[in-house]
Amino acid sequence: MIGFVRGKVISRREDQVIVDVNDVGYQVTVPTTMAGVETGRDCELYIHTHVREDALELFGFTRKSHRQMFQELLTVSGIGPRVALNIISTLSPDRFARAILNENLNILKEVKGIGPKSGQRMILELKSRVDDLVAGESFSDTAASFARDDELYSALNNLGYSDSEVNSALEEMEIEPEDNLEEKIRQVLLFLGQD
Repeated sequence: MIGFVRGKVISRREDQVIVDVNDVGYQVTVPTTMAGVETGRDCELYIHTHVREDALELFGFTRKSHRQMFQELLTVSGIGPRVALNIISTLSPDRFARAILNENLNILKEVKGIGPKSGQRMILELKSRVDDLVAGESFSDTAASFARDDELYSALNNLGYSDSEVNSALEEMEIEPEDNLEEKIRQVLLFLGQD
């Protein structure tokens, strides 16, 4: 099985890249929000090889923790690789873990392909394994930190930013957890080109 590739990106679509590794092009499906993987640039991707009767697909992630989350999601009955990839493209590991712990179906239903039944099934099957979902991520399960993060997303949503835009910004930024809500909002807006 292929677990890792390093090479030059020779083609990029929204959810797929072709990576040239020693003159062999690997077609890899990636999260739509994955930054830094652009045509003409070198990249390193952690790969999950998905084998079916009629196909062999490669799914790539720039972080080991995202591959770990993807693999944990595939253990949920009824969740296939496309829905798992949609989850990673829509929700950060931290926000997804909070939704599971808080049994927040509304957050889960933001993901294309997740309805009430599949959301409940994920909560039921993953609640006891949240630590596996966010392995390697900075994650705090305190109610206060959950509330502050939800307030940050809510405030930025009210200013017209989608969760995926906020996720992308937060992945690229260094925000101190002890900063107050207003400071976090200001930093994200500055990063997104606002003042």
